[in-house]
Amino acid sequence: MNRRRRAPLAWMNRRLPTTIMLLVVLAVCVVGALVAHADAAALRDRGVRVPAVVTEVHDAKSSWVGVRFTTPDGVVHRAQVGNYDWRPHPKVGDTPTLLVDPDDPEGDAVDVRMGPNDLAVWGFAVGAAVCASLIPPTWSGRLDWDKLRR
Repeated sequence: MNRRRRAPLAWMNRRLPTTIMLLVVLAVCVVGALVAHADAAALRDRGVRVPAVVTEVHDAKSSWVGVRFTTPDGVVHRAQVGNYDWRPHPKVGDTPTLLVDPDDPEGDAVDVRMGPNDLAVWGFAVGAAVCASLIPPTWSGRLDWDKLRR
């Protein structure tokens, strides 16, 4: 590889840019874990079960169903539910029971058979732990990312 093409790669593998990238990913993971935990806790603590009607089914790369439901206060809502049990395969007109957050019914709704999404909390937490454990050796120079690449 000639010098010109290697220069940006060599700069990115220095400790300062790599540490900054790890800090940014750490911050994103921490925020993601806090938001996912808040959503899951809201469903666990004050979630309300409501009957819904499936209005659309999308099973491409990101599978989700569109649903319409009425909250106990009589307001009709529409939501996209990604945390949905796909057995049996949903069809338009199905009537699942949803668990919704009364404070954010359209933004925080899940299939009652699946429950709150604690897996996202753990995924973000593991990502944060990995980043946090890589920052000190990267900053001190004990972990040289350029040597690992070769």
